[in-house]
Amino acid sequence: MSITMRDIRRHSSKCEAKESPYCPKKSKAAYEFSLMDRVERSNITEKAIAEKIEHHTGAQATVTIHNYPWDITVDLDKPKRIEVKSSLYHDPNKGSSYRFVNISPEHFDYLFIVFVTPKGTIEKWAHVKDVKKLCKNRKKHAMGYQLSYTLNSTNGRAAALPECFHDMEDFPYGN
Repeated sequence: MSITMRDIRRHSSKCEAKESPYCPKKSKAAYEFSLMDRVERSNITEKAIAEKIEHHTGAQATVTIHNYPWDITVDLDKPKRIEVKSSLYHDPNKGSSYRFVNISPEHFDYLFIVFVTPKGTIEKWAHVKDVKKLCKNRKKHAMGYQLSYTLNSTNGRAAALPECFHDMEDFPYGN
């Protein structure tokens, strides 16, 4: 279950061209994301994840206003707070391939991360208790923690993604 061109077009207002490893022949959706600024990419991934949660769980998922402490509220057994982070590919010669920044576990119950790879998107989620364990020995910056991962270029899977990250279809396991 990936974010599609239809999802992007439905939520996008504009895109700016820039040089990148993304190409429409590999994935039109990922290419469109690569042309967007961080704010627009965030807005679209939040809306698309909320729609996918509603479709998968049947629960109402409401995207919060910009600058709210979390991104989506989902009405499961009780309201759950969801944070959505996305990352484009970064040159591995400059560090990890995907960096998810400004993660503040005190503000959410679940974290969704969206890898925007040149071949498409990969969505994963984790429970806050597991995210807190991941952040435990990391430096907290002014806006939160940073989690960094490298994907295997042959199969698109994370080389060292912790087991606490689950597939979209498994949400809400352990709520």
